[in-house]
Amino acid sequence: MVSPRILSDPDWVNKAYEGRTDEITPCLRCNKCHQARVNDWSSTCSVNPRFGIEHKVALIEVPLGSKKKVAVIGGGPAGMQAASEIAKRWARGGCVRAE
Repeated sequence: MVSPRILSDPDWVNKAYEGRTDEITPCLRCNKCHQARVNDWSSTCSVNPRFGIEHKVALIEVPLGSKKKVAVIGGGPAGMQAASEIAKRWARGGCVRAE
């Protein structure tokens, strides 16, 4: 079994080795990564929006430098991480959360 720390931050080992511990995305210990969904046996991670869909990421990523407007639906840990990543990479965006 893989440690949830590696799932929440795939670069955990390199960051720890290089002493960049302040850059490590911490695991919330919510155990979502250990729960299989009913239909497709895939898992998700609350803080790593790419976990479980790595094979699809290349299909949905927009090249750097493209300017797009993006809305992230959901303000949980993964939604906030996705909004942060979008803002860093290529888009103007916002996060929408239901009350």
